[in-house]
Amino acid sequence: MKRNPKSMSSEGASWAQRGAIAISAGDLATARRCFRSAVKRDNRNARLRFQLALIHQALGELTLAAEQYTVALRFDATMQSAALRLCESFAQGVLKIKPDLDELGLVAALAFQSIDRDLLCAAAMHYLASTHPLCQILEQGRRDGWDSIARNLCLARTHDFLKNPLFLELLRKGIVCSRDIECLLIGIRRILLLELPPARLQDDALCRFMTALLCQLWNNEFVWLESDEERRQLAAVEIAPDELRAGNADACSRLFLKCLYRPARSQIEDVSIDQLGAIVPAVFQQALIERIAEETEIRERGERVPVVSEMSDDISRLVAGQYDVSPYPRWTSVPIFPNSGYIDHIRPHFKHGQLAFAQHPFEVLIAGCGTGRQAVSAALDYGRNAHVVGIDIARSSLGYASLMAERMGVQNVTLARGDLNAILDFEPTFIKRFQIVECTGVLHHMANPFAAWQRLITCLAPGGIMLIGLYSSTARLHLQTLKREADYPGADADVDALRAYRHRMFSRSGQWQGEGFLRSRDAFSTSGFRDFFLHVNEHTTDLIEIKAFLAENGLEFRGFVGPPIEALRQTKTDAAAPGDLADWAEWERQHPSAFTGMYQFWCTRT
Repeated sequence: MKRNPKSMSSEGASWAQRGAIAISAGDLATARRCFRSAVKRDNRNARLRFQLALIHQALGELTLAAEQYTVALRFDATMQSAALRLCESFAQGVLKIKPDLDELGLVAALAFQSIDRDLLCAAAMHYLASTHPLCQILEQGRRDGWDSIARNLCLARTHDFLKNPLFLELLRKGIVCSRDIECLLIGIRRILLLELPPARLQDDALCRFMTALLCQLWNNEFVWLESDEERRQLAAVEIAPDELRAGNADACSRLFLKCLYRPARSQIEDVSIDQLGAIVPAVFQQALIERIAEETEIRERGERVPVVSEMSDDISRLVAGQYDVSPYPRWTSVPIFPNSGYIDHIRPHFKHGQLAFAQHPFEVLIAGCGTGRQAVSAALDYGRNAHVVGIDIARSSLGYASLMAERMGVQNVTLARGDLNAILDFEPTFIKRFQIVECTGVLHHMANPFAAWQRLITCLAPGGIMLIGLYSSTARLHLQTLKREADYPGADADVDALRAYRHRMFSRSGQWQGEGFLRSRDAFSTSGFRDFFLHVNEHTTDLIEIKAFLAENGLEFRGFVGPPIEALRQTKTDAAAPGDLADWAEWERQHPSAFTGMYQFWCTRT
């Protein structure tokens, strides 16, 4: 009988017991030796691997820790704690040293929704790109041209790398944020459309890869550039609905190829979802049905979300229109703060007793919740005592938020559609109601950000706290320069103009100071690119303006949060937390890219 990898051999248990004694004594070096011996004698035991990884991580040996976490996940795919710790090690910089990761363990980690899947996908793709054979494939593509290497990979036979389980899962679950890998995949897609013999679509391995590629294009919302030749070929492809209903192989193949370029529903408007059962191959049929069913559910959920106000001005209508067409961000996972300790994590920002409300039922307002990631995260992190209310103006975004909340098992969230400009008139009233108000990435898209912020302050209950996010004029200076250039397509750019402009920006490598913006994940999806580079309405501010607003409205700055915070602490160690915003303004002048995402900070009433 095959032994359960969770069980432990007697020798392994003996060494593990010695290691536990060493940990209790604070002797991690001895504990490491003991658990290495335990793993050597019981190398398929996931718990021993996990414990060894924890010791490596405690000793700062992040590469060795990541390796052991992935092996633990290979032997126990249910070990969520290993997946969480793996993401933590990646966030700490494990890939600065080339690791030897277990690819099947990485595949197992990607199955969890309560991790940072975006981070994991980026790290895993980086790992593949730094190892053979993808490293060699990319080098050949850069040297000989992407079409040339694409032909070698798929035209006559399906290359082994296109069968790699980890690569396929990354295409299905994440967004490719590497320009070289994107160029490779664009080349493959072009060869599939223009040169692939029809008989090759009988290859099961090729169809599995094409389906994963299709999922990637759904994830990035068809952001990749198309050539004129591809557009002409697509225009010439005709698909008869009756042939699809009958399962005609040639018609299905044409649909398969066309879906690599255009949204699925737009290609089969006259075919209902229950008439897709004859589509071949089966792997394409399953993906197609799941996609259309999800799009339908998001639309229906959005229509069912209760409305608390209509749009109050033209800017609100423009912004709602953008996010109804391009809901942002598209997300599939949300990291959960370990051990339900989020309140303790933010406690240092506040005075003694200021978070006492969290010991009893309390309400949280996510003002401008978009597609729901912040609202779902808040519901999970603030715990069972919290009830989260998410407000947004875009119906499609709220439909996505509703679907994802259900998938994440979150029940303490209420969603509603309304304009924050009208928040004083919402029924039931929002005035003095919420112990926590979060509004990040929203105010700077409103007609008057500071007036909207003033209205939000009225929603704070006595003793409440507020998390605010605003764009930095300093960090986004080069973006404003871009918008004044002659070839800037404007916020009303259609998808073709967006793709063309994005391609020109990537082609300007080394020629403009804002190039760092293109390393953002937002640059690799249509909704992300539009949100960052082509937004219909955007304001920026600076820390002196924020300081003045806080003083005028009886608010106190309680410290920055978000991804830059560790870097801030490392480079500005002379100021007592939270520091004065005037000092931070001077620091930002010396570090102008520190707040590229936005300023994010806590504040309270004085």
